[in-house]
This record gives sequence, structure tokens and C-alpha cells, in this order.
Amino acid sequence: MLRGKIRAVLVCVLLGATPTGAGIEIVRDPSAWDYAPLLYSDLVVRGSISSLSEADVSTADLWMDPPERRAKVPDMKRTMLFVSIDVAEVLRGPAVPSKQTFLVWDDLAEAKRAYRIGNEMIVCGYHHSILNTYYQTTPYGRYLREGDGWRTEETSRGRRLFADSELRAKISSMALSIVAGEADLIVQGVIQSVAKGTVYGPDSTSAELVSIDVRIEVVKKVRVDGDVVTVVALTRGLYLPAWRAHVPRDYAIGQRWLCFLKRNEFGWFPFAGTNGFLRVEQDGYVYDERTPYWLSKDRIESAITEASAGEGP
Repeated sequence: MLRGKIRAVLVCVLLGATPTGAGIEIVRDPSAWDYAPLLYSDLVVRGSISSLSEADVSTADLWMDPPERRAKVPDMKRTMLFVSIDVAEVLRGPAVPSKQTFLVWDDLAEAKRAYRIGNEMIVCGYHHSILNTYYQTTPYGRYLREGDGWRTEETSRGRRLFADSELRAKISSMALSIVAGEADLIVQGVIQSVAKGTVYGPDSTSAELVSIDVRIEVVKKVRVDGDVVTVVALTRGLYLPAWRAHVPRDYAIGQRWLCFLKRNEFGWFPFAGTNGFLRVEQDGYVYDERTPYWLSKDRIESAITEASAGEGP
């Protein structure tokens, strides 16, 4: 599953509300800029490029192949660029060492052109569980300092110059405190059933609609009738209504989830995508099906409590 997910990201198949190894934004207007890496990646840092190195990586490791696939597909080597950045600021994600290394998942020549020693950049990365590092892909996930702002590479959507405040606003829009404040309902519960169907858009595109019945254990914001809430999400396909967001694609009965929801004609939906739809584990939360969420339970509870203040019974 994860292997296919990363492939989709690397070829810029934009789904839901973000793009990249974990995140994927729905870009409805082909000319629109894709902010997904800023909104859904596991780590966004600002800093200066300090060194570049090349290393051969096993393709099985690179694609995070499961054991059953490793037994069937010949393993090969691929030369990859590793970029070290002196971190001045973490804009999103967990605390990291002052020198952080990224694997650049791109053509080697293109990767070398994108990163130059001494350049100040904002870099968006996704955690690579096999290589125990972060990887960066797509030009929408890296920004070069230019004056008081940030310049992008040339893409199919042109070259852009963003104000520093604009990029920071994009990143902070998915902060948990903001998501909790905007949610109409916050519940934690256990999945008791999963149903899949298909919905069609006015242009005849379609998408998979997943309906997840969650047996409520705790209501954290507002109240809802009954002890079950049905959460709906679009997980696959090309129908891109405005309410679609990048969400995990696979769900199982018995999983426990923390859900930040809004309601529309389809029902309750995770409006902030992966930023408000977290799988609960005994020792914390899982972000986007694959990596530990960087906020502690105490931090999450504090954000919810503050957002719920004044809501009433």
C-alpha cells in the first residue's frame, strides 16, 4: 500500500488535498499552485544547505517494498542525492537535529540543480521508515530565499515568488489548534464498519466514497445524537469536489480514530484531511497511516480544550 502511495506522489498524482509521499492536495485548477507539501508533509524546515552527497540505495529499500514483494522482484541500486541542511527553524513537524539530511527523490541531475551549498531554503519532507531519514520530492516542496520572500523553481505552472508571510500562513492553517477551532465536531471512537461506494461529479468523473461508522467513546467538542457517527471521505478517483481533502485511504474494523469533522450533504467529513483524522495507538497517534504524529496527547488535548471553551453542554 505504502509503495503505491509513494509512487502516486512521485508522479504528482494529486488527490484529496495535498501531494507528496504522504500528502496530496487536490489541485482543481491546472494553473493553481500546489501547496500540498506545505499542508500535509511530515516536516517543513527553513535553513541553509551545508553539503551534498551521493549514495547508492537499494530499490527495494527506496520503495519500502514489503517482504513478499522483495522475494519476487529483483533488487537493484539507484544513485540518489542526499542533502544536508543546517536547520534554523522547524515550521511544521517534530523537533529535528540542527543538521538534517534529506533524500531527494528526483532525477539526480535535476536534484543537483535544485540544491546548491549555501542557499537558504524551505524544504518539505516525508519520513522514510526504511532509510530512517526524510525524503523530498516535487518542486512544490522546496523554496529558495530571494530577498524577503521565497522563489520557486520553474514548473508547468510557472515560477512564483511568495512572501514569507504567505507561506507561513499556509503552513499554520493546518496547525491542530486551528483545525480544532474550525471543527464542528470532535470525537474519538472505534471503527465498527466500513462501506465503499462511488460518487460521480457533473463532469462524469468519479471517486470512491468510504463511509466509516465510528462508535463514539469520547465526545471532545459539541454533541451528536446517538453513539455512532458516520464519517465519509473520498479516497480514490478523479472527482474533486471542494470538500475533498487528502485522507488515509484504508480503514479497518477495530481501529481507533480521533476525528475533527464538519458536516455537508454527504455527512460528517474530515475537512482538514490527515491533519484532523488521526489513528489512535496506545502510545500516541499515527499521521497519514504511516508515521508517528509529532504532537503529544497532552498537547492535542490542550488544543481541543481551548477550542471547545465556551461551546456549552
